[in-house]
Amino acid sequence: MSVKSGVKRFIGVGEQAEYLCAECANAENFKHCYWCDDCFVAADANCYWSIAGMLEIKREPKEFHFTRREIHLDLLNGRTLLDLEPLKNHPTDAILFTDDGGLWRVNLQNGESVQVATLPAEQIHPTGAITLKISPDNQFLAITSLLYRHADEGSSNKGLVLDLSSGEILMQLDAGDYHMEEADFPVAFSEHDGKTLLVCATDWNQLDIFDPRTGECLTPRHSDKPPEHDEDATFMSEWSGALAISPNGQRIATIGWVWHPVGVAYSWDLQHWLNHNPWEPDIGESKVMYASWDYFWSAPFFWIDEDRICIWGCQDLHTDYDVPLASAAIFDVKSGDQIKWFAGPTINAFYYDQYLFSTTEKGDAITIWDLESGALLYEFPCDLPVNYLPGSREFVCNEGDGVLALYGWSL
Repeated sequence: MSVKSGVKRFIGVGEQAEYLCAECANAENFKHCYWCDDCFVAADANCYWSIAGMLEIKREPKEFHFTRREIHLDLLNGRTLLDLEPLKNHPTDAILFTDDGGLWRVNLQNGESVQVATLPAEQIHPTGAITLKISPDNQFLAITSLLYRHADEGSSNKGLVLDLSSGEILMQLDAGDYHMEEADFPVAFSEHDGKTLLVCATDWNQLDIFDPRTGECLTPRHSDKPPEHDEDATFMSEWSGALAISPNGQRIATIGWVWHPVGVAYSWDLQHWLNHNPWEPDIGESKVMYASWDYFWSAPFFWIDEDRICIWGCQDLHTDYDVPLASAAIFDVKSGDQIKWFAGPTINAFYYDQYLFSTTEKGDAITIWDLESGALLYEFPCDLPVNYLPGSREFVCNEGDGVLALYGWSL
């Protein structure tokens, strides 16, 4: 019998699944045909399965304590909050961006605020998806706006780098318009020898490192081809997405995409790139791949430590809807091997602070997960968070009418 594709439907018990041919899976009155019962073992090894059903969530209840407080921000009267980013190593202060182009430094304990700058719409489009990134020393801010429109209306994905103490614009973030709207603008801050550096895209397939104070490029390429390499080798073939620096600044990771399209997660050695090989993101030996997905590359991820990285959406659980079943996978940073995966965390929120924090599918509760066991430890009802404040261990929820609710957790 020839092997044909079908549906692998998880039944909510561990990793158990039933294997169905396409006809049985789509039948109004569910049934198994002879092919389903007789050939699923061979088919599982030799053909592509659509993924469906529900995974079992492992539960190990643990007691957590949550508190709730509210703060009213006068600056939000008549304005809409577009993004909020906490300052580094600071328990109370954050930078807010509002729909009138205002950048504000706000104390989330007492509500006091200072306007840092006003950015005209022609520089940062307020109707785009706004992302704020703050440097480790709290001196610099990168702000990007991803405006996705139909092709004939002109999408864009651009940004600015500012000095937070003066509000001065230091750099423009612009990597052109060649499909840049398909992912978050690649930008991140790092530290090297006590100095803040900026990593950002300068073309659809090129990343560079800059001194944000001067705009000097620290990774110049002096030709269009890397030296002593394959004649077909050139710049990276991936569109990079969001960037994240490892805890000690040694490596940098991203989830981008390549034609046809396929999402790809990978990292490379940031220090080697800066000090030795300007072509490291393109063809460097330190580049390690972790996961890939057809037609999907918007997975959130975070560094656990220098040796492990956690990525949302196990690649083996990719559905016909181009989004994996709710899950998380942990990878060995150096080898690229998947260490483990577990079911349950959603794409709605994906934060790390000792535990993995996510939300329910409906986004009406915070969920807490143990990374070692993959178990759900606790659920706490609240709205979908805008962001997380690691300094005070609080989730920020926008209640509207100028009110922010902050939910703090402890053991």
